[in-house]
Amino acid sequence: MTHPQLPLAYREQFREPPGFMNSAAISTVSQLVQSRVAEYETDFCAGTKNLSLLLMGAMQQGRQAIADLLGVEVAKVGLTHTTGAALFHVAFGLRGGNVVVPEAEFPTNIYPWIRARDAGLIDEVRRVPLPDHRLTVDLLRPFVDSSTRVVAVSHVDFATGFRADLEELREAFPAPLLVVDAIQSLGAFVVNAAAVDVVAAGSHKWLRAGFGGAAMMASDRAMERLETTLTGWLGVADPLDFESRPPHVPSPTASRYQMSSEPVVGAVALRAACEVIAMAGVEAISGHISARMDQLEEGLDRSGCQLRRPWKNRSERAGILTFRVPGRSSAQLVESLRERGVILADRAGWLRASPHATSTEESVAMLLEAIALL
Repeated sequence: MTHPQLPLAYREQFREPPGFMNSAAISTVSQLVQSRVAEYETDFCAGTKNLSLLLMGAMQQGRQAIADLLGVEVAKVGLTHTTGAALFHVAFGLRGGNVVVPEAEFPTNIYPWIRARDAGLIDEVRRVPLPDHRLTVDLLRPFVDSSTRVVAVSHVDFATGFRADLEELREAFPAPLLVVDAIQSLGAFVVNAAAVDVVAAGSHKWLRAGFGGAAMMASDRAMERLETTLTGWLGVADPLDFESRPPHVPSPTASRYQMSSEPVVGAVALRAACEVIAMAGVEAISGHISARMDQLEEGLDRSGCQLRRPWKNRSERAGILTFRVPGRSSAQLVESLRERGVILADRAGWLRASPHATSTEESVAMLLEAIALL
C-alpha cells in the first residue's frame, strides 16, 4: 500500500535523526511547539501584558485545539498535567461498584483504581488476564456485571501495539463508563471520542508536544455520574469568587477536572502540536506509520527475530512493534543500537520500535543493518 507524501510544511517541523523510533516512550517535538512555548515564556518574562488574560487565553485555546482534534464540543474537554491526573479524577469521582481493567495495562491505568478502592470509594478492582495481549470483548465479558461502574482500557497496548476496537467495546458494555487511556494513539491514530466516556492522553508521546499537559475528554454522562472529589479552586464555575466560602459550584464543563494551578505551558504546547498535526491530518499520519510498520515486520522477519504480533489485521495494529533477537540481551542491544544511531526502548526483555510519521525507509534500513552487524 502506498501513501501520498506528507506535506513539506509538516515534515520540516521535525529534526530528529533518522534512527529515532521511540515515540511510544518520549517523542520529539516540533519547531512550532518549541517556538510557541518560548514566546509564551518571553511574555511572562517581559511582564508587559495582562498575564492572567494570557493564561486564560492559552488554556482556552489549548482546550479548543484538543476539541477539534477529537471532534467534540470544547465544553467536553479539560486539560490536566498528566494522563494519570485525568484518570485519578475519574477514579476518585466514583462511588461504589467495581472497575474492570486489563491486567497488562501500563501502571498509569492501574494505580488510580487501586487507590480509589483503598480509599473506600469503590468496592473492587477486577483485573482481567490478557494472555496474548489481545484486548477483546470475550475476555472482558465475564468480569463485567450490573455493579461495574467503569471499564478502563488503553486504546493501544504499550507493550505490543495492539489497538482495541473502542466501538465494539462500547456496544458490548453500554452501561458502564468506558474510560480510555489514549496516550499511545492520540495524535497518530483516530480516537473515536463518540464511542467512549473519557479520553485521557498525555502530551509527550504521539502528540509530540513534550511534557507538561494532557488532554481529557469527558462525555455528558461521565460528568453527570462522577463526583468532583478532586476539583480544586480553578475547577469551579467562578474561581475569582473570593467573597463566598468554598466549596464553590463546579464548572459546568470538563474544565472542572482541575485540582490547582492550570497546565498552561502544556496547553500552549498542545495547541501548537495540534496545529502541526492538522498540517498533515491524522489519517495521513497513521498511514505513514503503518507503512513503516509493514517494513519493520517484513525486515525483522527476514532477520530471524522473534516478533510479538497479537493483531490479526491492520485495524488492530498501531505504531508499536516489539521483538527479540535470539540469544541476545535486549538491554545490551538497546545500548548497542544507540551507539549506531538507532533509538529504541527495552520493555521487559523485548526491544520496542515505535516509528512516527517522519520515520523513513532509511530509519528501518538503519535498524535492520545494525541488527545484522551485531
